[in-house]
Amino acid sequence: MKIGYRRRIFLFLTFTIILLVISVFITAEIFMRSSFRRNLINRAELLANTFMESSLPFFLYYDWEELQRIAKNIGHKELVSFLILDRENVIRVSSEDENWIGKKYSIPFSPSSLQTGISKKYILFKDNKKIPAIDVYVPIRVKSSSQSWGTILLTFSTESIEKGLAKARLSFIILGILLIAIMSILNRWIASEIAKPLRMLSEHLTEISKGNYEKRVPPIQIEEFEELVKSVNSMAENLAKREKELRDAKDFLEEKVKERTEELRRSEEKYRDFFERAGEAILVINSSTMKIEEANEMAEKILLCKENLEGKLFLSLDTEKNSLKEIIEETIKKGSSYSSKIELRRFDGTIIPVEISTKLIGSNLIHVIFRDITEKEKIEKLIIESERWKAMAELSEGIVHNFNNLLTIISGRAHLIKDSVKEQKILKNLETIEKMVKEGIKITGRLMEFTQRKKDEIKAQSIDINSLILDIVELTKPRWKDMAETEGKEIKILTNLGNIPLIKGNRVELESAILNVIYNSIEAIENKGTIQISTYFKEQKVFIEVKDTGKGIEPENIGKIFDPFFTTKGTIGTGFGLTISYNNVKKHGGEIEIESEKGKGTKITISLPIF
Repeated sequence: MKIGYRRRIFLFLTFTIILLVISVFITAEIFMRSSFRRNLINRAELLANTFMESSLPFFLYYDWEELQRIAKNIGHKELVSFLILDRENVIRVSSEDENWIGKKYSIPFSPSSLQTGISKKYILFKDNKKIPAIDVYVPIRVKSSSQSWGTILLTFSTESIEKGLAKARLSFIILGILLIAIMSILNRWIASEIAKPLRMLSEHLTEISKGNYEKRVPPIQIEEFEELVKSVNSMAENLAKREKELRDAKDFLEEKVKERTEELRRSEEKYRDFFERAGEAILVINSSTMKIEEANEMAEKILLCKENLEGKLFLSLDTEKNSLKEIIEETIKKGSSYSSKIELRRFDGTIIPVEISTKLIGSNLIHVIFRDITEKEKIEKLIIESERWKAMAELSEGIVHNFNNLLTIISGRAHLIKDSVKEQKILKNLETIEKMVKEGIKITGRLMEFTQRKKDEIKAQSIDINSLILDIVELTKPRWKDMAETEGKEIKILTNLGNIPLIKGNRVELESAILNVIYNSIEAIENKGTIQISTYFKEQKVFIEVKDTGKGIEPENIGKIFDPFFTTKGTIGTGFGLTISYNNVKKHGGEIEIESEKGKGTKITISLPIF
C-alpha cells in the first residue's frame, strides 16, 4: 500500500513527538527515583548519626540495655525497624523484636566498609499487612580509625513515597497525552502545507521525465522550496538543451570517426618513421622465441650488422659479464620497465658498453631501447682523471710553499754561520749548502709555476643552474638508476627547482662540484632511498640543496668530510670528491655546508653569489 507525502510527514512528526514525550517521561522517572534514593540515604545517615551522638557513652561501655531502650523510643513516621549490628554482623539492639538479639544477620557488603549502603525494595509483612520497604546500612564510624565499629540497619517504609511517585507518573501521562493530541493537530496542518508543493513538484517531474521539457513549475511561496523550484526548472531547460546537443553530437561523432580513422593511419606511418629515424637503437623481441622481430636502422648501425636483424637470436648479443635472458625474465616478472647498464657483443665480435631499457608490450613482446655509451664513459673517465690531477696540484701547491719556507730558513742559517767561521773546509761546505738551496728554490719555483692557480682565473660565463642540474641528473642516470637496480638498490632522484637567476662562473667546475655531491649521496644509500635536489634564491645568492635518505655520517667525521684523502669507503674511495666540490665552490666565492644525522640521511647546501 502506497502512503502519500502528507501522511508520511504527519506520521514522522507524530512519531518524533511521541518519542520525545516518552524520553522526557523516562528521564523524569529516573530523576525522581534517584532523588528518592539520595533523600532516603541522607535521612538514614542523619537519624543514625543523631542516635550515635546522643548514645556515645553507651557505645563506649557496650551498654546494650540502655541502647535497646533508646532504640525503642525512636519515633519516625516511615521507620519500620532499627537494628544495631556489631563488627561480626551479630544483632545487639532491635527496636521491634528482642528475640532477634544475638542472631547473626547477613548484609550485602563488608562490615569493615565505611560507605552507606542501600538494598533493593522488598515487601515486609507486619501485623498481617504488606508494607513496601527498603533497608539502609549506615556504618558506625570510630574517630581516628579506618574501620567501622559495626552497622546501624534502618528499615523504612516506601509506601508514601510510592504513592507520590504514582501521582507524579499519572500527571506526566495526562500531560503527555494532551501534548501529543495538540501536536497531532498541528502536525496535520504542517504536513498538509508541506505536501502540497511536493505533490505539485512530483507531477511536473513526471511530465519532464516523459520528455515534456517545456513544462515549468509555477512559483511556490515557501522559502525552503524556492531554490528547489528554480533547480527543477533549470534542469528542464538543461535537458532540452542536452537533447539538442546529443542530436548534434551524434552527427559530429560520425564525422569524427571518419577523421580519427584517417588520423590513425597517419599516426601509424609517423610511428614507423620515428622507429626508423630514432636517435637510439630500438628492438622488438619475442619473449617466447628470444628472436628479434623488428629493428630500426640505428640498432643495425650500432651492432655492425650488415644483414637484416629481424629473425636473429637476441641472446647472441650476450657477453660473459651479463645475461640478456635474465633481463628479459626480469622484465616479464615485473610486468613493466627494466633499465640497466650492460655490455653487448656486436656482430664483428667487439664488445661495447650500453645503457639498456626494456618494457613489456602485450603478453610476449619486449620493447628494447639501448644506446652506445662508449664515448660517454671516456669523457667521464677524463673528467675524473682531470679532477684527480687538479686535487694533486692543489695539494702540491701547499707542500711546495712549505718546502720553500724551509729552504729559505736553511739558506739564512748557512749565511749566518758562514760569517762567523773562517775554516776553509767549513766555508766550502757552507757554499755547497747555499748552492743546493738555490737549486732547490729553482726547482720548487718551476713546480709552483706549474701548480699555481689564481682564484680570478675562472672563465666566467652565464650559467643556468637549474638546466645544469637537469643535465647532471640525466648524466648520472646510469649510476643512480640502472646500475643501482643491478646492485639491488632502488634510488629515486626528485627535483624541486625554484625561480632563480643566472650566475657567472665556470660551468665545468660547478658541474664537477654538484656531480661529486650527488655521487656521494648515491653511495650513501644502501638499499632504498630518495635524493631531493632543490634550488632557491635568497639574499642575492643561489642555493642548491642535495638531501638524501642514506646512512648518514658519524658526528666525529663531519668536520673531516672536505679534507683531501679522507674517505669512509675503504679502498674504493679516493677522498677527493668532496674536496674538489669544496674548492670549486670556494673559487666562485661560495659556501658549502653539511648537515647529517646517523641513520637518517645527509643534506649538503651550496650557496653561490650571483656576482
